[in-house]
This record gives sequence, structure tokens and C-alpha cells, in this order.
Amino acid sequence: MKDPQAITALFEKAAASGAMDAKILLALQEATSEPKPGQLDDGMGPRDNLPAWESGLAKLLPLLQQQCYVRRLTTGYDYPNPRPQVTYYSIAYKIWPEYRDGYHYQPSEGIYIPIILKDPARQKVWEDIDRNCKFPPAEFLDR
Repeated sequence: MKDPQAITALFEKAAASGAMDAKILLALQEATSEPKPGQLDDGMGPRDNLPAWESGLAKLLPLLQQQCYVRRLTTGYDYPNPRPQVTYYSIAYKIWPEYRDGYHYQPSEGIYIPIILKDPARQKVWEDIDRNCKFPPAEFLDR
């Protein structure tokens, strides 16, 4: 399945049935204005949509106080035979650097528009969640 709307609909259905990972990833999707939830390997940021960023983070913060991570099925890095595994990701780790460094949107080459200014207080909120986030190591599924 590749259609972003269909993928998002599946996450919405899972969230409606109580799946915390889906709820977190949908809030993160809103904050980052990504076309589909769960793209955790990419850099996080608001793109050029600060209202969506703030709205998504407002939904995300209380969710992360219940569960600070999400799980994702991946293949490991055991070259040449990658192994299927459940990998855990701290979501706050994707947020706090934007407040440490600031965030600039680049609509075209050489043009940078400041979207988020450095904010030590907000950095601390998200960094504290990240630092206190405890989750198990990756679980290999082929054993």
C-alpha cells in the first residue's frame, strides 16, 4: 500500500481502537505536515506550517506522558542478512532539537525562512521526556 490517504486511514482506525502508537504517529504527522504517519527516519520539523506544528505538538505532549515511544517493524542492519525486528523510537528525540537549533524552512535554493526560533524552555520540556523515556531494546522476530 502506497497511497498516503489509505495509510493514514489505517492509522486512524487503529487509533480509534485505542492503539497508542497510532495516536502518537498521527499527532506527529499533523505536527510535521507529512503526507503519511510513521516516517521516523526523516528529519522532523514543521516545514512551513507552524500552526499545524503547534496543534500536533499540543496533541502529542499528553500522549507522550502516557507512552514516550513508538514501535515499528523494521529490518535490522545485519548485512548481508537483515533480520526482522521491532524497533523502538523516542518521539521527543525528534522534537527537542528543533528548539535547540531553531528551524528554518527552505522553499528554494538559498532562501531560508525562520519558522521556529531557539527556545531553551521548550527544548527542556521535550528533552526531559526524551531523557526519561525507557523502552526495551529491539526485539528480533526470527528467533
